[in-house]
Amino acid sequence: MPATVTAVRAFLVADAQHHPLPSPQPIDLATDVIPYGARVRLEVELVTDEPLAPLLDAQAFAAFGGEERAYGSLSLFPSGSGNSYAVESDLPWGAFWCEEHLPCPDGAPRLPLRSGWPTIPGGEHILRFPASLEAAADTPMLEARFRIGEPPGAGGATPRIAALGPDLSGDSIRVGQPWLLTARTEDADDDVVAVLFTVVRGGWGRLWQMCDDGTFGDEQKRDGVYSVIRVGGDWWDQGEMDGATPAAVTVTAQAVDLRGNWSEPAAFQYRLRYDEAPVWMEGPDPAGPNVLEAGLSREEGLPDYPLVWARCDSPDARVCVRIITQPGEVWNLLDDGMKPDRVAGDGIHTNTCWLPRTRYWDLVFYAVPKRGPLIVGRKVAVTCPPPGEGARRQP
Repeated sequence: MPATVTAVRAFLVADAQHHPLPSPQPIDLATDVIPYGARVRLEVELVTDEPLAPLLDAQAFAAFGGEERAYGSLSLFPSGSGNSYAVESDLPWGAFWCEEHLPCPDGAPRLPLRSGWPTIPGGEHILRFPASLEAAADTPMLEARFRIGEPPGAGGATPRIAALGPDLSGDSIRVGQPWLLTARTEDADDDVVAVLFTVVRGGWGRLWQMCDDGTFGDEQKRDGVYSVIRVGGDWWDQGEMDGATPAAVTVTAQAVDLRGNWSEPAAFQYRLRYDEAPVWMEGPDPAGPNVLEAGLSREEGLPDYPLVWARCDSPDARVCVRIITQPGEVWNLLDDGMKPDRVAGDGIHTNTCWLPRTRYWDLVFYAVPKRGPLIVGRKVAVTCPPPGEGARRQP
């Protein structure tokens, strides 16, 4: 039978200034209002006779000017025994989904993009997710409702980006090279809620959100340093996987706080080195980190986004996957115990990648050191077939 929601529970775990509470504080969703910007653990209990899905991807909705619309999403993962799913997030900004592809004829855009953007209101918020764990396109949607308080009024100190840059020396990045983009923030009010960055190349920019919660490569939760893991030639670089000359790329970032104050933009430039061979073509170097085995699972992840994984022999390596049969796709994998990785530091790096189910896909998994020489050890190739056929692996 399709799933039904039997309980939705919430616990306040940190305030809007990211100060953790001594212990989680239960929230009565029938009567209580979640403070705007606070960190909350949400738990959803389901009843279903279908197999337990490895995650529930829930869209977040709120009323903007009287019109209900989606503003983001949250991924809930199995928790404890039974059909219980949970997520911890700063609400509402932790759910904000800021993917934008922007014309930038005059350079990087200055945020906010337009008046009031993005203003996420208080009031009733809704998470909607499929009633069928098979997540078919026509599946009815389940709902989990809660209320968020209104944001504080205008005023207060303006945040600033104190430092922005890659964890690399120099201004060159090779195609396929993993690196960490970091932005260190400062704010007298201690109420930064988000840092957004834009990557501009050839008059177009792609906008995304950075993290300070230990996800997407962020190395230290709640330290004021927002991060996102990147790979040369990735979606943000808007690039092909080969070329003849280096491409100039500009990155800008801005912080926004609870009261809607935006920082001045911070920026840096790098050269994407199309005149050098992609990193995954290197090696195997005996001194490099080795991918010992790799694979994927269509049963884990979302439709057309199977879970991919690779086991690496070095704790100080970054692991990537190159999708050979789709030019322009290279992804990072993480071993941080966060979504969708199960256990931090166990050597198994995971992610979900876009691999539509209608054809075969060839993947190559490789690893490079986080610091030091850019060398590649042993790689593993995997063929991803359509559903119903097992993946094939080879060194």
